Amino acid sequence: SLHTPAFPELQIALDCIEKEPNTCFTSVSRSLKNSYLKKEGINSKVIYNGIRVDRWSYDIGCTKDYYFWYGRLCKEKAPDMAIKIAKLAGVKLLLAGPGKETEYFQNNIAPHIDQDTIVFLGHLSQNEINKHLKYAQALLFTSVWEEPYGLTIAESLACGTPVVSWSLGAAPEIITEKTGFLIDEIDVNAMARILPEVPKLDRRDCRHRAETFCSINTMVDAYENLYKSILSLKI
Repeated sequence: SLHTPAFPELQIALDCIEKEPNTCFTSVSRSLKNSYLKKEGINSKVIYNGIRVDRWSYDIGCTKDYYFWYGRLCKEKAPDMAIKIAKLAGVKLLLAGPGKETEYFQNNIAPHIDQDTIVFLGHLSQNEINKHLKYAQALLFTSVWEEPYGLTIAESLACGTPVVSWSLGAAPEIITEKTGFLIDEIDVNAMARILPEVPKLDRRDCRHRAETFCSINTMVDAYENLYKSILSLKI
């Protein structure tokens, strides 16, 4: 199962595994599948990641006046861009995640934190994330590398919360026109300009997308069907 980008360090393992005549690969998104096919010549079947949707509560009829960002506080995830977007749009932003001790955080995040508009909540548990995420206007998904899947997108939709993201990696495969907005280029001004459109989305569509597309049950069914098809082959 391919879950990470085709890092050079994986080459030796891939060379060994690919020599096995009956090897079957899976990828967690079309984006990842195409990456391995292009870089390594390895074909795979797409089976999307799944989450326990039932462990994420939602409140369709209630939102609060902030946007949310959470994840590892690092350059690749670009929370600094989320801060720029919030300031450009004049909205409140809550941030959460591990990495407060890093140089990146101290240089790019800490100087902007205050108690009114840019609020850092620390490294939260799932329940704590859920509590904030389900009332957010939207999740700002600002990762600047091609995420193989993006679990935070699925988790946000499970909370009934739309997602605004760059059109990178697997994001266009998860986010639909009913559940969020995709920005074609990495452009903080463009993302800031789209935020006023977020309230027009129906949060019930977000939850429905999570239940039908992002559910762990959907993932397990897909793996079981794949295993059955492999076992039925005459080798």
